[in-house]
Amino acid sequence: MSRIGKKPISIPNGVEVKIDGSSLKFKKSNNEKELDLKGHVDVKIEDGKIEFSPKGEDRQSRAYWGTYRALANNIVLGLTEGFSKQLEINGVGYRAAMKGKVLELNLGFSHPINFESPKGIEISVDKNV
Repeated sequence: MSRIGKKPISIPNGVEVKIDGSSLKFKKSNNEKELDLKGHVDVKIEDGKIEFSPKGEDRQSRAYWGTYRALANNIVLGLTEGFSKQLEINGVGYRAAMKGKVLELNLGFSHPINFESPKGIEISVDKNV
């Protein structure tokens, strides 16, 4: 039994989830995501929760059960909270600073490294974090 697959996913306010054939469609305001289940798992939406169950009792069906539940949960988290990654820079002479949309890193090289932030990604620097 999949421990991850058993857990239902609660649908937060503002997120719409629809079953369209063998795919799940997630929508929040103007963001839309789709998860193609390829017919490997069964899905039910009840009482504001998404529940997954395996199609069969074979090993592959149980593996898809947990995998698709995790993928759906990641989509819900991405639509509601977004994702973030923090990098802490420690050391003498190691610094980071934002200059407009360019991240300037001083990492011990003879020259600073300039990294332009990609479209749709927000970068901020606060005390070398």
